Amino acid sequence: MIENITTRTSNINLLVLACLLVVWAAFLSNTIATEEYRENLLKEKLSELEVENNALVSKKSHTSDLGALLVFGKEAGLVEQRNIEYIFENNDVAQAR
Repeated sequence: MIENITTRTSNINLLVLACLLVVWAAFLSNTIATEEYRENLLKEKLSELEVENNALVSKKSHTSDLGALLVFGKEAGLVEQRNIEYIFENNDVAQAR
């Protein structure tokens, strides 16, 4: 009779352990699937942002054309600056004049 109770207890313990392992495996596989989904979402968002960045860089390169800026400045009545480096290289430019 004692052997029967010991065997039954061992079987119950093994059954509980097997159930716990199945539950743990289910949670682990769910976690892995969730992380892969998040990774794919982030990759898609990164791809969209790279496309947007390329469009903005292209737009910037078209607007930073010096000839176009010069034409824009003349049409807008802006003053052209010359010898800007001179002002920044020498500290007392304003006091010297």
